[in-house]
Amino acid sequence: MFLSPETGPAILSALAKGQFRGEGSYAAVWEYRGAALKLTRDAATSTMAQMLVETGVPGLPVIHSVTLDIGYEEGSHYDAVFMEILKPISERKFAELEEAYARARTRAVTRYKRIRRQSIAVARFMAEEIARIRDRQLSQANRDALVTGLCWLADFMESNGFCADFGNRRNWMVNTEGAVVIADPVVARIRKLDAEGSLGTPLSW
Repeated sequence: MFLSPETGPAILSALAKGQFRGEGSYAAVWEYRGAALKLTRDAATSTMAQMLVETGVPGLPVIHSVTLDIGYEEGSHYDAVFMEILKPISERKFAELEEAYARARTRAVTRYKRIRRQSIAVARFMAEEIARIRDRQLSQANRDALVTGLCWLADFMESNGFCADFGNRRNWMVNTEGAVVIADPVVARIRKLDAEGSLGTPLSW
């Protein structure tokens, strides 16, 4: 990777001192000084993170800072996002969310043809489905926060032209207080479509 001389060295130093935690299709994460440092090449992730720095949203991760254009590789620009540390969600907590997603997805695919409209609708419908959940795995406060976060994400996608993946378990995580948050659902690219051109499989695109 070619690093920006202005911002790259500081980020590289943090990576060297941090502990690598994992990577996905468009990002990699390190733990550094009590926070998570994410390097991402996805425009949607960086755009959302910038907005969350200015105004935190219940049900979404706490973002401490965003540094843009720290480097590039093979035509992709990378940004650095410092955020709160999140842990994987348990199977029991995810079970209710998975069912809510399945119901919301069915409603969205039935009503809309275009992928982005389906994605926005899933966020709004899932907010409605989660509001009805009465499982003890999710507190009332946590459900309310997730509903707020999903409604914010629907508006965010509609305004910025992005899509989201709420069926991927990796996009639902738990913060240090034990509350479920929508970790990293928004994507600038639609990674995979099924033959009908709908939202794809129930669990991932």
